[in-house]
Amino acid sequence: MKFNKRLKKLRLEHNLRQKDIAEDLNLTPSAIGFYEQGKRKPDFEMLSRLADYFEVSVDYLLGRTKKDQFYHSQQKQGKMVKENQTNYCAQDNEVPNRDDLAKLVQQAESLPPKAIQALIEFIQTMEEE
Repeated sequence: MKFNKRLKKLRLEHNLRQKDIAEDLNLTPSAIGFYEQGKRKPDFEMLSRLADYFEVSVDYLLGRTKKDQFYHSQQKQGKMVKENQTNYCAQDNEVPNRDDLAKLVQQAESLPPKAIQALIEFIQTMEEE
């Protein structure tokens, strides 16, 4: 699948309008429309920003990998990190088991990118207080 089709598919999967993405990435809605129509191609920086926005790899956006392969790899890495954290906790007893954080991350995985950004900003506000 080509970049323009992948971009549109991601936008629709997240129930976003071109205007939503444009506002979040400081673009015009027509720029997103041109990307989706294949009339324009993003530069490297914008391609990276789009990948971050949708939490996918640049390779996925370019049609070089399947989304499930990317997520499978990420889940495997996450499992390894969690196992290492558990081992660390068991060995040192310094870092408490944070099931509440694991639950927060699990619930956040289903949120659209815009909601995740709002959550991050909320947490940053709480840290400042």
